[in-house]
Amino acid sequence: MEVPPEQASADVTLKLKTVEGSVGCRNCEPGRALARQQQFMDVPVIENPDPAILPDLAALPAFGMRVSNGRKQYLRFGATAWLGGASSLHVEGFRQEGDDLMEAYQYFYENGEIIGKAPVGRFEYDKRRGHGHWHFRQFAAYRLVSEDGGKVVRSKKEAFCLAPTDPVDLTLEGAEWRPDDIGFGGSNCGGESSLWVREVLPLGWGDTYYQGRPGQSFNVTNLPDGTYYLEVEANPGTLLHDADVDNNVERRKVIIKTRGGKRILRVPPWRGIDTG
Repeated sequence: MEVPPEQASADVTLKLKTVEGSVGCRNCEPGRALARQQQFMDVPVIENPDPAILPDLAALPAFGMRVSNGRKQYLRFGATAWLGGASSLHVEGFRQEGDDLMEAYQYFYENGEIIGKAPVGRFEYDKRRGHGHWHFRQFAAYRLVSEDGGKVVRSKKEAFCLAPTDPVDLTLEGAEWRPDDIGFGGSNCGGESSLWVREVLPLGWGDTYYQGRPGQSFNVTNLPDGTYYLEVEANPGTLLHDADVDNNVERRKVIIKTRGGKRILRVPPWRGIDTG
């Protein structure tokens, strides 16, 4: 699919407004009130929820890829896991004081009402600079694989504070058009002393992370020149109850070459779309 030149760009008029006072979540209270109410609900455990009521996690192809040439060479990229299906993804974590991890539960909805929950792993607290909140483990995984499918390099990024960063398909029935109205999409990623957190990815939205830090980006310093595939996987290990696991993995071809001692990256268009 090719985009006609006359449709390849658009002009958008923006109006900027300066607001005096502190910066923060200005519409959080409805979400906080809902979270407080749901925290103490007596919700039954459902081991095999009906697929017809489940969210559908899916991976989008990696984008914004580039190689940094320094003492070591890293392939950096952006990646998005997004949510379709019948409902939002709602995960809560609970822990006893003194425990290092929270037990995670996924909550299930029918006609907008919570009808059950199921254990889906754990949350861990990330003390690193720029984080300082609780991460749900194994939300997504990233690998650089060879043409024959062998795993070459793996990103260490696997834990996330779930939140809507990008609208993907708001035409879905029940999609949340303004998740910011309930404060960070209804998520409460907590602080180090938190005994409970609530993290939400609303229907129709994606959660994007840019893998730019060492350990998250791919170290390609000693990687031979050649053709590889950057693989994005949503819900690795299928801990989360997911309506369709066949769309959880998406691959993007990348070609790595060396010229003058520097690594050169070429990224062919994905289905006719060039996103780098």
